[in-house]
Amino acid sequence: MDLSLAAVRVQQFRRRFAELSATQFSNRQVLQFCHAAEMDFARRTASLTDARSLATVANQQKYDLPEDVLGLKNLTFDPVNQHQKVWEVSEQQIVQVPYRTGTPDWYALMQAQRQLMLHPAPSAAAATTTLTGDHTISVTTLTVAATTSFGSRGRVKIDDEIISYTATTATTLTGCLRGQEGTVAATHAGAATVTWQNLEAQCFVKPKPLTKLYAAGTIAVTTVTKTVTGTSTVWNTGNTVAVGDWFGVGSLETTPTGATFPLVWYKIDSIASDTSLTLELAYREATETAGSYLITDQSSFPEDVGECILVGMLSLGLFAVRSPLYTVKKAEYLELVQSGRTSLMPDDWLPVNRPRGAAESLGPEFDNDYAPVAPW
Repeated sequence: MDLSLAAVRVQQFRRRFAELSATQFSNRQVLQFCHAAEMDFARRTASLTDARSLATVANQQKYDLPEDVLGLKNLTFDPVNQHQKVWEVSEQQIVQVPYRTGTPDWYALMQAQRQLMLHPAPSAAAATTTLTGDHTISVTTLTVAATTSFGSRGRVKIDDEIISYTATTATTLTGCLRGQEGTVAATHAGAATVTWQNLEAQCFVKPKPLTKLYAAGTIAVTTVTKTVTGTSTVWNTGNTVAVGDWFGVGSLETTPTGATFPLVWYKIDSIASDTSLTLELAYREATETAGSYLITDQSSFPEDVGECILVGMLSLGLFAVRSPLYTVKKAEYLELVQSGRTSLMPDDWLPVNRPRGAAESLGPEFDNDYAPVAPW
């Protein structure tokens, strides 16, 4: 049982809530509970981190934060050439300093505006160049006009895609990883602008929502093979299914005696067409010729915090039906959050939404933008 998988969360919620027929909540509602609980856990523990990058604009002091950023852990200007750490100060401190330009020394998070404010304002824009020729979504070397002003490694932005690279030549960026920072790999036309992302940050981020419970059609798969063949399936159209999703033979349980829920999950390695996909590991159950199946996605959080998230989901469900057991389950959730935070947090952890030196708390209340209900 892997509680990091969306389908397992839904199934376990229904079992523990004793409503397997979905009479109380639809699958969509349970997944809303799931995302709301993950959001609350992310805010209370600030345990989910990822890299994000920006490009400076000459004389510009304020920069919009990516939508999924809750806060910054650290910020570096010109991460390869100067590798200068930019120090955090409060919004009140930075707005009182007279405007000037230069190399940024300080930054402040302006939470209400969801902006990053730098001081001094960068005196120069991030370096740019242009692509030489069209580039597909899969190429790992970018050919450009010149790399003179770029770092020897780092990240660039082309159209809406962020791409990381590990080395350069006079006219190429090599070792590229496509679709970074939550962007999507795309084709790019020749002469498209390539902008070096000269601000890099380690950020506290929101979890991606778990939304996938795909089960249309039937499948055929032979034991000790990796290829799955679908009938009336749509796996490769409109990003219905993605590489990295998880496949299992069976279906969501709909009665207390249901026994069809997948026992084993297999990570999807590639998707050849709407009716053909390949598993990362060989299928090791009985051969299926026209079986039911589930494809689901995986949480941003590791499996070992899945129990805490599930208890948070149950709290939301109990609140939604106004159960007196809600307060008991909420207390259990908060206790699990506290123990989870202790094990997950590094020694230098700072809560996301409190200024330096402030007393530690359990963090902000429920994020109503994501919650179906708001009891916390």
